[in-house]
Amino acid sequence: MFLRPREVVRFLSAHAFLVPGMTVADLGCGGGYVAILLAAATGPAGRVLAVDVQPEAVRETQELAEVFGYRNIETDQARLAQLSFRDGSVDLAYVSQVLFQNNKQTEVIIAEASRIIAPHGHLAIVEPTTDQVFRHGQIVPRDEIVAAASKSHLVLVAERTFDDNYTVVVFAHE
Repeated sequence: MFLRPREVVRFLSAHAFLVPGMTVADLGCGGGYVAILLAAATGPAGRVLAVDVQPEAVRETQELAEVFGYRNIETDQARLAQLSFRDGSVDLAYVSQVLFQNNKQTEVIIAEASRIIAPHGHLAIVEPTTDQVFRHGQIVPRDEIVAAASKSHLVLVAERTFDDNYTVVVFAHE
């Protein structure tokens, strides 16, 4: 589990990758904690589209949004390789701790995320750099993520490492 998601959200906000009024896709939303942080950052004029393949994760996200009163969070149960969003329909696609769990799906997930971000939009990927706390999955090296993004005509525009355990890389269309 990523223990400091608020710092990632602050990083994205500080660099204007995440601003009020945006439409953000939280791809692999898990239990919804980050979706809540993203909803707070986008404000009531923004939208967070929280997607996970696990029905329990989608239910947890819906419940958390209700408990905290966020009406700008919409949920969907779907595979990240086959999203129902229109091309160019989101300002920020946020993918956190997903690639290492989806062996050999890195290029497909990044290509699909690239498809849904608007021409001015960004793709933010947060992945572990060490496997010490994980019992399953395989670390996807940063260079492999950058190469997969390049195949989808994305360029690296920012990155930061957190505690030597996680890296966030942000991409934009060429």
